[in-house]
Amino acid sequence: EREHHHEPPEEEEPAPMYKTKSEQQEEMLSAMSPFQRQMHLLIVGKVGQEGGTWFDYMVGLLIMGNCVTIGVEVDSCPAKDSLRFKGSGDYSWGCPRTMLDTCEH
Repeated sequence: EREHHHEPPEEEEPAPMYKTKSEQQEEMLSAMSPFQRQMHLLIVGKVGQEGGTWFDYMVGLLIMGNCVTIGVEVDSCPAKDSLRFKGSGDYSWGCPRTMLDTCEH
């Protein structure tokens, strides 16, 4: 008599809940048009590892400049009801309003 051995069917591994970073990037790139893909890769190259130092430097300069203008405004342009307000116009005497408005915009 022949013995019949029935092996249980191999179970497929469930798909991972999370995709790897490279799988996510590949999925995103495949959904883009050729133009979008080209622009995306150009921007990533400028901001990413190749141009990261330059980009970080420029953003740092913008943040530092913004902090300086905020400090100048707080120090040099007190509110009208402040004891430090000098003058009779809308802005305190010595307030570099034109420079601050230019830097803000």
